[in-house]
Amino acid sequence: MANMQFVLIFLVTCVTMCWSLSDGDLDKIKKLVDKELITREAELLKTQGQKLQKKETEEEPAPVKTNIKIHPDQANEPYHPLGPKATPKPLTVAPKATQKSISKAERKTQKPTTTTTATTTTTEHPDTNLQHSIDNCIDIYDSHKCRTLIKDGMSCEKDDMEILCERSCGFCGQLGFPVDCMKTKFGCCDDALTPKTDPWGDNCPVCKDNVPALCEPHVRDCNEIGMVGNWMRTNCKKTCDVCKVQPKGNGKGKYRPPCKDDDTMGQFCEGWKDSGLCRALPNLMDEHCRKTCGRCDAMPASGISNGFNYQNLKKST
Repeated sequence: MANMQFVLIFLVTCVTMCWSLSDGDLDKIKKLVDKELITREAELLKTQGQKLQKKETEEEPAPVKTNIKIHPDQANEPYHPLGPKATPKPLTVAPKATQKSISKAERKTQKPTTTTTATTTTTEHPDTNLQHSIDNCIDIYDSHKCRTLIKDGMSCEKDDMEILCERSCGFCGQLGFPVDCMKTKFGCCDDALTPKTDPWGDNCPVCKDNVPALCEPHVRDCNEIGMVGNWMRTNCKKTCDVCKVQPKGNGKGKYRPPCKDDDTMGQFCEGWKDSGLCRALPNLMDEHCRKTCGRCDAMPASGISNGFNYQNLKKST
């Protein structure tokens, strides 16, 4: 505070004298004032630094005197307030491979306990499931309503009809088209569509048209491939002549389809014959190119051709 008063008095004196001093004198006075201010500020900073250093020195803790005697061998060890301590040994962790080997060794020493339970597996013959499918084949709609829908032109190829009118649409006894008669236990009935449930064919359908109003107008579809032809041969047995029996040999007789080429695929028969398919694919040719391949006496293996890719066959010819 005294320094500031001195500076103020000095400045007032200088200002009073400025009225009678020249410019050169004023410059000299200004330099002197600046020098004095710098000197005073340096002394002030020096004084503050000395005070701060003294304060830090006073705050340092005094050394603690102890009566603990240190053995000469422990002279170089670090100081412990409660006495020397034993240096702990570093922990060593076994690698994963060692741990696995140890666990395997432990497992070997343990006697395994095993429990055995007797299990019996029963395998049903496919025809058992087939018979179950036949027995549970019903029309969700009543049969009269289903026949009315079919008569009015409702197509059995629609998914809802296949479910709602399963029996009337002729899907009974078939686990999806086509049925492979050669894989069934007793073969198929004379319609080459319905698998027999016994050697005598007691379940074989009677030779009649289930939907007469639709069978006669669509007789041309009897030899069609796929669901349309299958529906016709199942529901229009009389119209499609699938019940016809021609005696042969022992007189028991088997179904013989007409000796002609398939109405739909017959146009490709000559090309297939030239490509050697009559020998390469006899089952296919027996069903669709009987006349061209000269196999009118052969029994068709129904269902084999329905799963055949005709588009690829056409491309190959």
